[in-house]
Amino acid sequence: MKSTGSGEPVLIDGKLYNSKNERFMAKIDPVKMDNQPKDIVDRAVMREIKERRGTKHNAVWMDITHLNEKYPHYFYLKPLAANVGVDINKEWIEVISSVHHAVGGVRINESQENSISGLFAVDEVATGLHGAERFAGCAVVDVIGFAEWGGKMAGEKARQLDRSRINRNQVKVKCEEIDVLSRPKATKEKVRPIQLMRKTQKVIWEHVHMLRNEKGLSTALKEIERIKGEDVPRISVTEDTGGWNPEIIDVLEVDFELQVAEMVTR
Repeated sequence: MKSTGSGEPVLIDGKLYNSKNERFMAKIDPVKMDNQPKDIVDRAVMREIKERRGTKHNAVWMDITHLNEKYPHYFYLKPLAANVGVDINKEWIEVISSVHHAVGGVRINESQENSISGLFAVDEVATGLHGAERFAGCAVVDVIGFAEWGGKMAGEKARQLDRSRINRNQVKVKCEEIDVLSRPKATKEKVRPIQLMRKTQKVIWEHVHMLRNEKGLSTALKEIERIKGEDVPRISVTEDTGGWNPEIIDVLEVDFELQVAEMVTR
């Protein structure tokens, strides 16, 4: 139940507790308690866990035993919890902050276009419109409203451009790079691409979360550089799948993930 999300209390009158049964949000605002913006709630949750007041699963407790049909969230939380043997009307559930939206990204103008002509961005990959906050539902507006506008602007831009030719030399170079990376290695210390993806995600989660600091960011950068220098050269995919090997896509994802991880950390 960790994925329930700690941003829900404000919507369902949930009450948050740490492992000592303390309503820790009272330390931030004894009046509003759990009725706080997401970024404030998430920082508080992460702080409780970091300071060893979380559950054994590194989460916090949320009491929503009062939930009933009057709450829209009831209709998905009730069966969701039941799938893992939890009755939300009889017991508390464990919740934790989860990464589900990137607040900020590519800088764009009013047409959703970057300073690089022809590069358009919308939703969470575009510069954040909501600051440090990302209220529930904001992404829906971003996707529907700005995606429609950005798509329209991109279409108009495309009609103004001549059809460009594919640079076959670039394609050849990239294919050679992929071939080298994905080629089975003779070394016994070979590593699968999914292992590096998980390792990179773990580094970001541990050091670049909402309570990040200079020491943690520095540690993350050093580990990212180590992964790039020591682990990436040892990438090896399954030797013979008898057809298309999806791990080749994972090889590309490793490269992209490390680039994004470094940019976010810096």
